[in-house]
Amino acid sequence: MVGRVLAKVGWLIESQIAPRAYKTAPYVTVSEPSAEELIALGVDPQRIHIVRNGVDPVPLHKPTLDRDGQHAVTLSRLVPHKQIEHAMDVVAALDGVVLDVVEAVGGRRNWSIMPARWV
Repeated sequence: MVGRVLAKVGWLIESQIAPRAYKTAPYVTVSEPSAEELIALGVDPQRIHIVRNGVDPVPLHKPTLDRDGQHAVTLSRLVPHKQIEHAMDVVAALDGVVLDVVEAVGGRRNWSIMPARWV
C-alpha cells in the first residue's frame, strides 16, 4: 500500500511539480528517448542537452589475463553498498564445479570496511 502511494507521489512530483519548478533550468539526459520523455512532460526542447555515456577508446596495448579459464571481472569502488562480496561468493561456490575459475576485482577500496573474510 505504501509503495503505491509513494509511486503516485513520485509521479506527481516528476510530471507536474518538477517541470514547473525547473521551468528555466537546463536539463541533461543521456539519450533521445529520455529527452522525448522530458518533452512530453512539458520541458522546452531547447533546454535539454544530451550527454551520451562515454566509452574510452580501445588502448593500443590490450591487457591480457595471466591464466586461462573462466574469468569473472568486477570493476567498482569496493564499498559495502556495491555488494561486491556476492560476486566473490559466487566464484568461491564455483570452485571445484567450474575448472579454473578466476576472479579479478579492480577498483578503489577501503579494506577497513570490507567483510573480514575477504581481507
